[in-house]
Parts: sequence; structure tokens; C-alpha cells
Amino acid sequence: DVELFVAKIVEKNNFTKIIQIGSNDGETDDYIKKIVQKYNLKGILVEPSPEPFKKLKENYKSLSNLIFVNKALDKENKIKKLYQVEKKFIDIYHKNIDVLSSFNKDHLVKWGVKSNHIISIDVECINWINLFKDYNFGDAQIVCIDTEGYDHVLVENLINETQVRPVI
Repeated sequence: DVELFVAKIVEKNNFTKIIQIGSNDGETDDYIKKIVQKYNLKGILVEPSPEPFKKLKENYKSLSNLIFVNKALDKENKIKKLYQVEKKFIDIYHKNIDVLSSFNKDHLVKWGVKSNHIISIDVECINWINLFKDYNFGDAQIVCIDTEGYDHVLVENLINETQVRPVI
């Protein structure tokens, strides 16, 4: 149980600051919300896709210790294509298909999404250095990443480009 595992890490280490990359809507496949509530954590929730981002803010509206960032995390600060299922085709697929947004169109195809049901949107990207600096969060203690096949790139970039060493 991921939620139990992360909660134990937070509790055992008295962590107070968390970053979630790929936050989606704050409900679907989300184990962070209960932990943030239970331990009153300060946090940054990063979600590039506009629709889930709106829902994310709504789903966390009762919590005041959070910063919401409507960008994608990447190695560079630039505009990049994000692929997702076009809204009119969402109901054709399983109920959580809308969490599958990726920089790689083939990632969605691997999950059974028809190529002509995929659209791309331009999203603003922020790198780790600017995320930590812009939001004064260089002392983050735990980072949770769910970026649909891009996690390893972000972890490697965190290690190689910053001195921040959270639990990942």
C-alpha cells in the first residue's frame, strides 16, 4: 500500500514538506491528499493539464498549506507538447484514462488509446532548480512523482542538477 508506506516515511522522519509531480485531479489514483491532511504538510502540487488542474485546486480547497503549479516538470524551462486523450473520447476508455497525459504519445498508445483519439497541448515547463527557487522549497523532504513514463528522467535530473536530496 503506497499510501501507508509514504505515511510511515513522513511520520518516522517528522517530514513537513512534500512535492507531488503529476498531481492530476487530487482524487484519481491519489494517495497524497490523506497524508497532507493528516500531517498538515506544506506542499507543492504540480499538474500541467488544465482540466485536472482545475479539479485539483477544487479538491484541495480546504487545505491552506499548498502551492498549485499548472506546469510540467522537465529538464528545461520551455514550452513542450503534452499528449492526452481528447475529451470527446474519454468515455470510450477505462474510467482513469484521463490520468494518462504524457510527453510521449506512444505511452498512451501502449495503454490502448487509438492514435486518432490523442491530442497534444502546449504546456509550460519548469525545471527543478526554478521550482525550488521560485517557490522557496529547496528543503523539500519528500517527492512523489507519477509522470507516465518520464519519472526516471526527472529523478536523474534532480540528482544531477541540484543538491536537494529528498526521499523519492
